[in-house]
This record gives sequence, structure tokens and C-alpha cells, in this order.
Amino acid sequence: MLIENKVFDSDAMIIDEMITFFAAGMKTIQISSTNLVYYLTKHDDIREKMLKEILPVVEKVKDNIKDGLDHDSVQDLDYFNMCYKECLRKEPPAANTINQTVDRDTVVGTTQKFTLKKGVNFMFSIESIQNDPIQWPEPTRFEPDRFNTSLPNNKWLLDANGQKRNPLAFCPFFGGSRSCIGKAFAETCVRYTFPIIYHHLEFAFVDPVKQKAEKPYYSVAGSKELDCPVKVTIRNKVIR
Repeated sequence: MLIENKVFDSDAMIIDEMITFFAAGMKTIQISSTNLVYYLTKHDDIREKMLKEILPVVEKVKDNIKDGLDHDSVQDLDYFNMCYKECLRKEPPAANTINQTVDRDTVVGTTQKFTLKKGVNFMFSIESIQNDPIQWPEPTRFEPDRFNTSLPNNKWLLDANGQKRNPLAFCPFFGGSRSCIGKAFAETCVRYTFPIIYHHLEFAFVDPVKQKAEKPYYSVAGSKELDCPVKVTIRNKVIR
């Protein structure tokens, strides 16, 4: 695809673009993984429910995790996926899209219409969209059941008016033709890494008081220093 694009007319340009893909993909995965470990450590009940799902998957192949933990074995981690999505919802690694412009005045909106002026920079605040109290009741609450479509009469699937959420209310990878090309890469990485991490390690706050506090928002744009030490203990040693 890059070779066919006239913009990338040299090997140097292609290599530079591939490095960008890799760096951007790995950094956002690192951020979302850090945030998810924090929320799972903070919420004991959610963590225990998640562990009941993922630990047996790794336990089956514990003697050879490298070869035994394959694509099929990590596809049905439904509750873990809910936890991951809720983490992305609450703290999207990319809080905003990059600057964009339109080449002509463009009217957008349905119930409220406004005009994007030609040549004027604009961006979308993914953080604001995903923490909108109309679309997401109690937006500061970490609630994986917001993505549980199998739970009967699940109030967390609805907006503040009791209606279905806007399909674009959850957009950590944006959407449409401009969606992030790293979406599948990120989702695959966390499905593999988290079962392995929690098979080998346990996390706990050193100071129980910190468990009740809210941490600063952490994204690719940076974060305030997080004063919340975590104790890491070995659950299962690595078999070499």
C-alpha cells in the first residue's frame, strides 16, 4: 500500500512511516495497559471476575505458554474485553484527534447544526465524547457492564434518557474511513499480554487509601505524576 502511494517515493520515507506506525501503536498500548492495570487493581470485584475468566485459559497451557496460547484461545475473553473497552472509554490513549480541515464550508449535525468553515482547523475531543454524561450515565464510574450485551435489562447499555447510545459515543480508535489502523493490532496485543501478565503477577496498592483516590488522566499527551505505589508479587514463576 505504501509502495503504491506516490507520497512515499523512497525507501527512507516508507521506513519512516513504518517506524511511526510501530511507535504510535506501542505507545498507546502501553498507556491503555497501564490504565487497565490501575483500574483492575482499584476495583477488587471486577478484577476477581476478570481473573476467573482469563487464568484458566493460561493454566491449560502453563507448561508452554509461548506455543499454547494461540489466537483461538484468547478470542472468547468476553469480560476481559468489556474491561478493556471501559478503560479505553474512560481514558482514551489519544484524547483528541489531530487537526483537520475541510476544503469547502460544510454543515454538520442533526438536532444541532453548525458550519465547519473552509480551511479552519478543527479536532474532535474523544475524551469529551466518551465521558459525556448524556451518553454515559455516571461517566467517572469504571463499569465494564456498559459493554455487556448479554446481561438482561442492563441499564448501563442505555444513555441518560433510557435510549440506546449513539453508535459513535464510543470511539477510542475514531471511526469510518479515518479510523485508526492500529485497532486490530492493539486489541490482539492486550488479549495475549494480559492473561500472561496476570498468570505470573499480582498487583496491590501499597497504601489502601490511594485505592479510593482518582488518578490523573494519562494519555499520549502526558500525565501528572501518579503518586500511587503498587506492590507487585509473583503468582507463578516463569518456566524456562
